[in-house]
Amino acid sequence: MSRKYVTFFATILSLLFSFSFVTSGVHADENIVIDADHFPDETFRKFVISFDKNKDGQLSDSEREAVTEIDLQNESISDLTGLEYFTKLTQLNCRDNQLEVLNVSQNKALTELDCGLNNLQTLDVRANALLEELYCDGNQLASLDVKTNLALTTLNCADNQLKDLDLSQNIDLKHLDSGTNGLKTLSLNKNIALESLNIKNNNLQVLDISQLSKLTDLDCSDNGLVTLSLEKNPDLKTLYCSNNLLTALDLSDKKELVELDFSNNRISSLNLNTKRPLTRLNGIDNEYNVLIGVSQELDPARLPGQFDVTKTSQWVGAKLDGNIIRIDDDAEIVTYRYDLGQHQTLPFKLTVSYKERVTVSFDTDGGNLVEPIVVDRGTPVTEPPVPEKFGYTFKCWQLGKLPYKFENNVNKDITLQAIWTINRYAVTFDSMGGSLVFPSLQNHGTYVLEPMPPYREGYTFVEWQLDGEPYDFRQPISGNVGLTAIWEINQYEVEFDSADGTPVTSETVNYNSTVAEPEAPSKEGYTFKEWQYKGKAYYFEQPVTEDLQLQAVWEIDQFNVIFNTDGGSEIDSDIVNYNETICEPKVPVKEGYTFVEWQLDGDPYDFEQPVTKDLQLQAIWKENLVKAVNQRDHSSIIIPTEPSAESTDNRKDHETGDRIGNKKTADRSSQSTGRSAIKNAPGQTQPIIKQVTVTFDSNGGSSIAPLTVEIGTQVIVPQPPTKENAEFQGWYFNGKPFDLGQPINQDILLTARWSTDDEFWVTSVSSIAAVPTAPLQLTAEPEPISGDRTASTDAPTLTSSVQPTEITTTTNTTSVTETTTSTESEPSTEASESLTESPIASTEPSDPPTDPSILKGDGEAPINANTNLREGSLRILPQTGQGYAAMIVAIILLIIAVVLFVIRSIFKKKK
Repeated sequence: MSRKYVTFFATILSLLFSFSFVTSGVHADENIVIDADHFPDETFRKFVISFDKNKDGQLSDSEREAVTEIDLQNESISDLTGLEYFTKLTQLNCRDNQLEVLNVSQNKALTELDCGLNNLQTLDVRANALLEELYCDGNQLASLDVKTNLALTTLNCADNQLKDLDLSQNIDLKHLDSGTNGLKTLSLNKNIALESLNIKNNNLQVLDISQLSKLTDLDCSDNGLVTLSLEKNPDLKTLYCSNNLLTALDLSDKKELVELDFSNNRISSLNLNTKRPLTRLNGIDNEYNVLIGVSQELDPARLPGQFDVTKTSQWVGAKLDGNIIRIDDDAEIVTYRYDLGQHQTLPFKLTVSYKERVTVSFDTDGGNLVEPIVVDRGTPVTEPPVPEKFGYTFKCWQLGKLPYKFENNVNKDITLQAIWTINRYAVTFDSMGGSLVFPSLQNHGTYVLEPMPPYREGYTFVEWQLDGEPYDFRQPISGNVGLTAIWEINQYEVEFDSADGTPVTSETVNYNSTVAEPEAPSKEGYTFKEWQYKGKAYYFEQPVTEDLQLQAVWEIDQFNVIFNTDGGSEIDSDIVNYNETICEPKVPVKEGYTFVEWQLDGDPYDFEQPVTKDLQLQAIWKENLVKAVNQRDHSSIIIPTEPSAESTDNRKDHETGDRIGNKKTADRSSQSTGRSAIKNAPGQTQPIIKQVTVTFDSNGGSSIAPLTVEIGTQVIVPQPPTKENAEFQGWYFNGKPFDLGQPINQDILLTARWSTDDEFWVTSVSSIAAVPTAPLQLTAEPEPISGDRTASTDAPTLTSSVQPTEITTTTNTTSVTETTTSTESEPSTEASESLTESPIASTEPSDPPTDPSILKGDGEAPINANTNLREGSLRILPQTGQGYAAMIVAIILLIIAVVLFVIRSIFKKKK
C-alpha cells in the first residue's frame, strides 16, 4: 500500500476521532483557564502561558488551535495534563522528563511523538492514526501496540522491556530501533520497506531478513545468533554483528559495505569484495575452537566458512604443510592473519585443545549392541548407526539429562544413553461393507481392544482376520495391524406350506438371492393357483431377505354333472365343487316309460357319494308294456304303451282319459322275424347351448322338419301337416295345445292332433289302477308272417311290468318289441292256421268291444278276430277284478246320488 493511501486513511481516522472529541470532550469556543486545575504541572503551566496571546489568562479555542508543535525536552515535567486541549497538535517532544503517564488520545493530529527517556510503563497511541514517527525509547514499556498506526515510518522503542513486537501492519516502516529489549523472536516479513534495523542486545537466536531487500544498515550485535544470512540484502552498507555465535559470514557480494564489526564471534575467515576499503572494520576476538589429536594436524576443511588457506599469513603456533595446518607441539593458541580483500587483513585465533584418547560408550537400554568408540580427547565422536529395539523407535543419545550433540568435543570418557519412544501402532478395521469401526492407536506390547461386531445387512459377522488368519486379540501388538471383517452371508429358510397338497421341499436361500419357484404341488380336487406370503401373492423374482413361509393357495375343482334323460324331460346340468354331493334332481318324465334310476357307467349312482370328476348320469327307463291276446287263437304279445325311441316319426300324443285315434303301419321288417326287440337309443350328452330344437311329431301325417331357434325366441309356424281321412287340429305339448307365440327356452317335442273316424277304444290303464295292485301283465300273440315264412305256433310271450299309474296306450307303433323267454316251443299247425284266418294286417275298423266275455277278470285282454294290432285300439283289462269292482262301486254311488236327488225334489214339491 502506498504512503498516500495510508495517509488518506489515517486522516479519515483522525477526523473521526476529532469528531468524537468534539462531542464528548472540550466544547468548541470554550476558553480554558490557565490554572492548576487545568494544568497541574507548574512547568507545563508556565509553558502554555506563552500561547495566551491576549494575556487574559485563558486559552481560547483559536489560541489552542494555533498550537501545532510543543517541545518540552528535558524540562523535568512529571504531568502533562492539559495536553488534550491542543487538538491541532502535530508534533510533541517531551523527551527526557519524569513522565509516568502520557495521554495523547485527544491529540489525533499528531504525526511525530518523542516521549523517550521517561518513566512510562504504558503508552497508548492507537488513536493517533496519523502518527509517522514515534520515539519511545528509554522507558519501561512491557508492550506496545502500533497495529493502527499505518502511517508509521520511524519507530524507536529501544531500551524497554518488550518481549514481543507486532509490526505486521506497519508496511511503510523504514527505520526500526528495538534494541535492548527482551525480544526472542521478531518477524519482519511484512516490513519490506525497512532501510535501517537496530535489534542489538536482545535474545534473538534466529534473524530472517530475507524480505528486506532495501536494507542498508543492520545492527544485530549482542544476540545469540549462530548464523546470519545476508544473501537477499545486496545494498547493505553498515553491518554490526559482534558478540554473537557466528562461525561464518559471507560478504562476498556486499560491494557497498563501508562499516563492519563482527568482533567476538567464532569466525575463522572472512572474504570481502567491496568497491572500496572499509571505513570501519572490527573483527577482533574471533576465536574458533579446534580439536587436535595426537597427529597435531588440522584439515582446513574442518574450519567453517569459505576458509582459504592461501589467504593466511603470519601463523603463530602452527605452520602450513601444503593444505594441512600442522599445529606446533603443545600449542594451545594459534594465530594468523587473513586477507579480507582490499588490502585489509585481520588477526584470527584458533583455540587448540589437546585431548587424550577417550572412550565413548553407548547404553542401548535393551536395544542391539553398539560398540564403544575411541576418539581423541577434544574431538567430536562420530554418531554411530541408529540402534534398534523391538517395539520402540530410537529418539536420541543423551548425556545426563540433555540430548548429546555429536559436534561437541569429547574431553573424557562418557557413556551415552539411548532414549527410546515406544512405538504406537495404527489398528484399522476394514468392515468389508459393514458399519464403520473406528481405528485406534496402540502402544507396543499392549492389546487391541476387540470392538463390537460391525453390522452388515444380510450377513452375519464371523471374525476379524489378519493376513487371512483369525486375529487373536489376546496377543500383544507389535506393529501396524489392518484387520479385515469376515462375513458369512445369511441364509434363509423358505418353507412351502402346500395346505394338504403334495409336499414341497423347503429351500435354503442366500441373502438377496431369489428362490426358484418350485413345481406346482397337486391336491386332489383342487387346482393350484399361486404361492402367497402374508396374504399377498409372492413374486419369485424378488430377493429373499428373511425366513419365509409361503402358503399354497388352491381353487377347488368344479365338475359338470350332466343328466342324460334319454329322451325324457330335460334336467339342467349342475356344477358341483369337488367332494361335494349332487342334489338328486326331480324325477324326469318320458312318455311311455317309467323312470327307474340314474346310472353312471352302467351302475346305479349313489347321490350320497362325493363328486370327484365330471359326470354324465344316464337315466334308466322301464318301458310301459301291455299284453294283447288274440281271441281267436288266444295268442298274446307284449306291446309298449308308446312308441319306442327308434320310431321318432310315429310318436303318440298322450292325454289321460281321452280317446285317441291313430292308424299306424307296422314295421314289416321287424315283424317278419315273428319276434319284437325292445330297443332304446342311447342318450347323448346335452351340452349347454344357446339354441334349442323344436321337433314336430306329425302323428302319422306328413313329416315336418325340426326347427332350431335361439333361446327365448318364438317358433316360426310351419306349414300344417296333412293326413289321409283326418283333419289337423293343432300342435300339442304335454297333452295341451301349444301356443306358438310363446318364447322357447328348451328343446321340445310338439305332437300333431287329428280328428278321424278310424278310432278304436282302449281301456286306460288308469281305469284299472285306482287302487294299487300287482303289476299289469300285457300279452300279445305274434302276427302271421307273409311269404314263405311261418310264425311259431308257440311264440314267446313278452311281459312288461307296469306300475299302477295313469297310462293311455295307443298302438300306433311301427314295430312290436318282445322280451325273449329262456325257451321257445316248436311252432304248431293250429296256431298257424288261426293266424292265417284272422290276419293282423286287416285295416277294417271295428266297433268298440261290448261283449262281456272279453272282460274275464284275469287281467288278459283277448284280441278279436277283426282287431288290428297296428292301427286298431285294444280294450285293456286288469289282471284282477279290483278295477271292475271299483267301477261297480262308482255306479252304485251314482245311483244313490240320483235317488237322493229325486227324494229331495219330491219333498220340496209337497211343501
